[in-house]
Amino acid sequence: MEYRIVLTKNKKARKVLYTCRSNEFAVNNFRNFIKENKVNFPQKYVNYRKIVPVKYELLLIKERDENDKNRIVRDEFGRLVEEKNKDPRWVIIDRVPYNIEETFWVFGHDRLKDRFDIKRILKEILLKDIRKKNYTMQIIILNNKLIFQGLDDFEIVFCKCKEDAARLHDALFEAAISTRMDKLLFLGYASPKVMTDLYIKIQEKTGWKMKHVRRPSTRH
Repeated sequence: MEYRIVLTKNKKARKVLYTCRSNEFAVNNFRNFIKENKVNFPQKYVNYRKIVPVKYELLLIKERDENDKNRIVRDEFGRLVEEKNKDPRWVIIDRVPYNIEETFWVFGHDRLKDRFDIKRILKEILLKDIRKKNYTMQIIILNNKLIFQGLDDFEIVFCKCKEDAARLHDALFEAAISTRMDKLLFLGYASPKVMTDLYIKIQEKTGWKMKHVRRPSTRH
């Protein structure tokens, strides 16, 4: 009898993380995966043809035998329903939400091979020069971008969508709240005037066409 631990993405199986033939080993490893699933900024959206919400789950499944019955669980409306696996050869033993760490493209770095997570943004952008005299930084939401405006230059962090940019802005504020907040100005959404000025600065920095600069997501 085979057991598997499977990672799913929006209800579709994406990766088999563990396989064995022991119920005890399967359950113990399933619990370990849950215990070790700690991320700082969970991924909420994916870019697949368009920007869509994403939900990851961890499934513990086993090969079905004649005595196995599908579990009765509550759906999103609180109703009791029979839980069916898309592949009837396997029965679901347990299912839990799972988090994947989100990463971001920072302009000037390879968008595929050199991505930043929130800890790296904190260390290498937000707090990098915090001890310098007269240092200040403004953090501004501009559509799907987070702008880190220093005294002499600025950094652009690209998020998948506006919602992610706002979420990152707030998460960074919470992470930095115990440090020198007099040097960090979290300004939220750019005003129309600031937005226009930032568009011009981004165009000068990147060399992109204004149509590209104004994109509200990494997809459009």
